[in-house]
Amino acid sequence: METGPEVPLNDPPQELQISPISTKDNSQIQEETSGVSKVESDLCQDEELGEQDSLKDFASTEVISVGYQYFNCDEKSNSNREPILTFQDFSEFKTDECFTKGCKWAPDGLCFLTNSNDNKLRVWDLPQIFHSSKEWDKKTDISSLHPSLSMKEGGLIYDFCWYPLMNSWNPVTCCLASASRDSPVHLWDAFSGELRATYRAYNQVDEVEAARSIAFDCAGEKLYCGFKNCVKIFDVSLPGRQCTASGDIQNGIVSCIAVSPAIQSLFAVGTYMRTIGLYMENTGKALCILQGHEGGITHMKFSEDGLRLLSGGRKDSEILCWDLREPGKILFSVPRPVMTHQRIYFDLTADGKYLLSGTSDGMVHVWDTSAALYEEGNLKETVKAFKAHKDCTNGISIHQHYPLLVTCSGQRHYMERSDSEDETEKGAESYNSIENSIKLWWLGNEKLNDVMED
Repeated sequence: METGPEVPLNDPPQELQISPISTKDNSQIQEETSGVSKVESDLCQDEELGEQDSLKDFASTEVISVGYQYFNCDEKSNSNREPILTFQDFSEFKTDECFTKGCKWAPDGLCFLTNSNDNKLRVWDLPQIFHSSKEWDKKTDISSLHPSLSMKEGGLIYDFCWYPLMNSWNPVTCCLASASRDSPVHLWDAFSGELRATYRAYNQVDEVEAARSIAFDCAGEKLYCGFKNCVKIFDVSLPGRQCTASGDIQNGIVSCIAVSPAIQSLFAVGTYMRTIGLYMENTGKALCILQGHEGGITHMKFSEDGLRLLSGGRKDSEILCWDLREPGKILFSVPRPVMTHQRIYFDLTADGKYLLSGTSDGMVHVWDTSAALYEEGNLKETVKAFKAHKDCTNGISIHQHYPLLVTCSGQRHYMERSDSEDETEKGAESYNSIENSIKLWWLGNEKLNDVMED
């Protein structure tokens, strides 16, 4: 990810005071940003320009529409083919307790973001070779990947997300948000790793309350923050404590939020009470409450047309697809092993046809959602599956332009002491299954010769 030219702020007298986080704790960050009244106005005023620049960016990097050949079940030659592992990293997550907790590609596709149990967010650049690769040689040595920068939070990171109009050629848009324990929501600079702004919510006794989930709207103008029995909405251009509280939200901690890409002001709220609520931001009223999961909701995603909502829960063996044209109706469900309380992500391909999810046993499962729609209500078998990690595959994200998939792994392990020889052997087997890593997979065409050079 290369840095573009600096973009001047429109309002220098009220420029945001950015504080590096490398030598400051969380309380200092809050104090230094308490006087902030305005984020760079360019962040929201240049939305249309940012979208146009993003398209030009990918046109200039020669995007190759090779398709996801791994999913092509019609060709017998590809029916048993597995994705090709191209890059990986273990060094950033050396200790057993430093497991990853999700990964997400940036909207412009030039980098991806990871969360981990050491309370760090890491940004990883897309290797340059993928900008010109139409195919990949499976005999090529697997290369190491290293983060370009990291951002340290003061406590456990509950949630994180990219600014939706992020474009590396417009540095003002290169930012991301995070919610962590005992802290306000932070807006980070994705180039420098410095803190840009904070969004502070307060409880009934005027104490800063930590958000448990966050999500931007598609225009990048609003930031939705989930709390217990409440969702508060901030204007991205106005950090501080000014926000609007939504109307009546279903009971429970708001564990995840999804914003519709097609219907303005529509957003979904998932809670650990196993319910999903659909709300209109302009009215604050619930349109409907969806129930059907066995565990608390941990991840949701709208289809691009806004007509379907996919949801998954902790210790829940299914991903459910809801038909929003008939609220309460389940179009289909797909099975996935989730044996822990950990958040395990899933993702859709750019065309919305294929659904991918990690599992507790380290697998990645792929379903054809278009085929599933023809047999409503029945559990569908995977069209593809492969072993991605020895440990739990908790994060998965599909590149929207290239046939690339990033996955990450790890979970909390409890080693029990025992004098029994059998128990000791079982403990050794459990220890050998620990894997905290990220991996980058090629899903496109294979090449028998050397990797294509630039």
